[in-house]
Amino acid sequence: MYNNLVMVFYKKKERVIMKNKYDFAMNVALFRTLKIGSCTNEAVCRSEMSFLVYMLYAKREVTSIELSHYFSCSKVFVSKIINQLLEKKLVEKLDNKDDRRSFLISVTEKGRKLTTDYVEGYVKETDFLYEKLGEEKAQQFKELLEESREILKSYGK
Repeated sequence: MYNNLVMVFYKKKERVIMKNKYDFAMNVALFRTLKIGSCTNEAVCRSEMSFLVYMLYAKREVTSIELSHYFSCSKVFVSKIINQLLEKKLVEKLDNKDDRRSFLISVTEKGRKLTTDYVEGYVKETDFLYEKLGEEKAQQFKELLEESREILKSYGK
């Protein structure tokens, strides 16, 4: 998921980046998703931010079924996340004129700002790390992240 979203962000900013740098950013993003535990003292949880990023870069309203399919999660889980985002006023529900049984979800201005700031901060952080490490060390770091990700997939099994 982050793969597509960071790529969209880079394209949106009309940046030209090297493939290695892009791969590096994707691995850092994927590694971050393996963080154990849930959100505490954060504005939004990882799952909430993932939904916000998807909706923002979809550039349209989305349905809960679309979110469920994209993230390969249950409708119950999607409902839980949407309700949390509604409570925080980061999204809003709209009537679905094509299907009266469902509703559309749209990111509010507050949600747009929070999500854009998050993505921009992530890209700046990744760029900074890549530049400080240099291409060779960044490649080594990327390989270690890939290996770590594979190891952590089996954690708790």
